[in-house]
Amino acid sequence: MDKVDLKLMEYKVLGSLETKGLIDILSKLLFQCAKCGSCCNGIFFEYIPLHHFDIIKILKNLGWNRNQLREICETREYEGQKLLHIKQPCPFFKDNDCSIYEFRPKACREFPIYIAGDNYRILNCCKQAEKLFGEIVKELDKSRKLKSGY
Repeated sequence: MDKVDLKLMEYKVLGSLETKGLIDILSKLLFQCAKCGSCCNGIFFEYIPLHHFDIIKILKNLGWNRNQLREICETREYEGQKLLHIKQPCPFFKDNDCSIYEFRPKACREFPIYIAGDNYRILNCCKQAEKLFGEIVKELDKSRKLKSGY
């Protein structure tokens, strides 16, 4: 299956890192996963990066060793580091649910928002992400108006 070009589905910048706190809070409060699988089924992403703390949590909670994790991963370059990446479709996405939801990787916890350089972006790959984008834009506009005195 061909991968979707992320450039085509990215919403433009939500805000700079100055608005990080507000965006983080709004994302946690407003994003409700519909369990559609768009982020897990391999259509939008080929790999999910695993940071050191992600690996520790997965190994500990599943009772796995590193070799078991390596069977579903590949080592790839990510932000100047060599990291393990879970190959997609995600082997932990079963019956439209994440079987490791409580200890899912950082990239999954932050979805659909991600940092690109000095900017926050939101991926428009599902209806819930689209809804979240609209709500965050409204709240950021309110915040900007309050700061400017209008």
